[in-house]
Amino acid sequence: MFVMMVCFVMQFSIGVLGEVEAIKQMQNKGYSLIKQRYKNSEGEVDLIMLDDALKTIIFCEIKSTTQTLIDFENIISQKQWGRIINAAQMFFADEKYCKYAAYNMRFDAIFVQNGQVLKHIENIMF
Repeated sequence: MFVMMVCFVMQFSIGVLGEVEAIKQMQNKGYSLIKQRYKNSEGEVDLIMLDDALKTIIFCEIKSTTQTLIDFENIISQKQWGRIINAAQMFFADEKYCKYAAYNMRFDAIFVQNGQVLKHIENIMF
């Protein structure tokens, strides 16, 4: 039980570190953070960013690891993308975020290894 808890805490820490690095990169590109770890009944999104100049909401999936990543595009399954898309659609119906309903949507994937952003794939879904 203790070993499982330690593994969970380490994985969570790696994930949080990856999200922090991804936020920094996105903010350096001029985007603003709307929400980190957004969840609803349909799924979850790691980061939701705003590109106010283009009136675009960016839904980001972050993959963090200490291992070598090679096949970036296939790390995120279609099932996982389905949950992300469903959560994104519900985001616009949320009364806290409905002001963004007329904005464009974009789906990005950001891959982080050992606290360094390796790759940022913009508009990965389409």
